[in-house]
Amino acid sequence: QKGEDEKAALNADIAELSSKRDELDTTIKWTLDDIDLQEQSMKQAAEEREKTLKLYQVNTADLQSALDSLDGAIKTLKASKNPSFAQVKSVSQTVRTAVVLADTMGLGQGIDKKFVAFVQQEPSNGNEVAMEDYDFH
Repeated sequence: QKGEDEKAALNADIAELSSKRDELDTTIKWTLDDIDLQEQSMKQAAEEREKTLKLYQVNTADLQSALDSLDGAIKTLKASKNPSFAQVKSVSQTVRTAVVLADTMGLGQGIDKKFVAFVQQEPSNGNEVAMEDYDFH
């Protein structure tokens, strides 16, 4: 009788532990699935950050180029006491490009919208003075 009682108790323990193992196997499967989802999410986020970084680097290079151009234009105007019309036109084109770039990149919050609209206008309405040298014979 004692042996059968022990056998029954052991069988009950085996059944209980087997049930517990099934629960833990299910928990492990859910956890592994969750890990896979998180890894996919991290991969997508890393790809997105890489694209964002590339765009930032391009915008930074464009903005630095525009700032360098503006700096050069300002130095040119300051260096000449009486700037020629060609110099002023060249500087105005540089300023136009810089303002349009800043406005496009969303960096023009401090710039008056009327000024931006004025600068964005192309002077090709027939009132533009031709900038070429004429030969007189």
